[in-house]
Amino acid sequence: TVSLAALWTRNASVSTGGVQQAKYLSIDRTGVSYNSLDRAYGFSVRCIQTKFGVPATNDPVDPSTQDIIMFKGEEYKTIISSSPTGRGRIWLDRNLGATKVATSKTDTAAYGTYYGFGEAVCPLGFGAPSLKDLLDNFRIIDNDITNTALALSSVFKFSPAGKEKQNGDRVEVGEQVRLWSKQDDHSFLGPWNLRIRDDFGVELFEDSRNEKMPVRCVKDLKELPEGKIPELETEDPLDPGFGVGPLPKIPKD
Repeated sequence: TVSLAALWTRNASVSTGGVQQAKYLSIDRTGVSYNSLDRAYGFSVRCIQTKFGVPATNDPVDPSTQDIIMFKGEEYKTIISSSPTGRGRIWLDRNLGATKVATSKTDTAAYGTYYGFGEAVCPLGFGAPSLKDLLDNFRIIDNDITNTALALSSVFKFSPAGKEKQNGDRVEVGEQVRLWSKQDDHSFLGPWNLRIRDDFGVELFEDSRNEKMPVRCVKDLKELPEGKIPELETEDPLDPGFGVGPLPKIPKD
């Protein structure tokens, strides 16, 4: 069947026998398919603007360095969520832009870069977490981590970096863990973020997109199987079915 259109994706793969391949989208008279082909072939590319570095599966890496991510001059390691609902998701070991893993609440080198909503770019193959990622991976925190000290001693080594307000002042430093999600319900309050503090434990919170917070990148969940087309996520991460109990719905303007 002759393709009416064929576009490369940025998802790479290696076929049996070690042939370097990549994924492409094909449109023909029978429909749309998603397949692999040798990288030597020439296809068109359609560019798209992304936020937070939309997750993609990168080339397989050398097993001896599979837990090392080099990005913008920093060497990150990867950690695996131990949450029973986290499905073994792979995360960076520290906040994006941090030069070290946190060892204390006042370890400012571990705070990372403060980003406005949608400004951060994660390493290839990683992206900012969705609300579902946060709920799945940090649900266990509601029971086991009730303050910033326990957050710091967890596998994630969360540091209470607080946030940076629109006037440039940093608040909640040393008192609250803040992390942007990539979820924006376009409410009058703003996009969602994760907040951990001593008096209320773990919360999901909405803030102005112009305020700045750290970002912790998570690896793409899985590669699409041959012949499958990417589907939009239609689940509501605020639905009680995710196991966090009913959360208030914010009225839209």
